[in-house]
Amino acid sequence: MVVWPIVNILPSRCAHLFLGHPFKNKQLCLITTESQFSEARQIAALMELVAGSVPWRCECLAQAICVNWLFKRRKIPSITYLGAAFEKDAEGGMQAHAWICVGPSVVLGHHANRYSPIATFTSTDLSDYE
Repeated sequence: MVVWPIVNILPSRCAHLFLGHPFKNKQLCLITTESQFSEARQIAALMELVAGSVPWRCECLAQAICVNWLFKRRKIPSITYLGAAFEKDAEGGMQAHAWICVGPSVVLGHHANRYSPIATFTSTDLSDYE
C-alpha cells in the first residue's frame, strides 16, 4: 500500500476512506477479544519498527493509515483519533498527532494524552449510535 500520495496529495475530506467511519469528536472504546488485542499490539509494534528503519519520514498519520488497513484485513475493531495540541516549540504554535486505540488502550501513537481529539474514526459504522 502506497501511503505517501494518501497523506500528501488527497484532500483531508477523503481521510475516512483510509481511516474508517467518521464519528463525532468523542472518546470511544470498542470491545475486542484478548486475541484481537494481542494481535493489534504486535501489528502496531511491527509498524513502529518498520517506520524507524525506512529511508523516508514515516510519521504518525502514515503509520495510522497502514495499521488501519492491516486491522481491517484482520477484522480487529479499532478507533483512530486525529488530535492537536498547542505547543510553544511547534511551528505555528500547534502540533498534530494521530493515534489508534484497540479496546481501552492506545496501541499506536503513544503520548496521545497530550493531544485533544479533533476527529474520530471507527473501524465499524456507529452512525446508529450518534
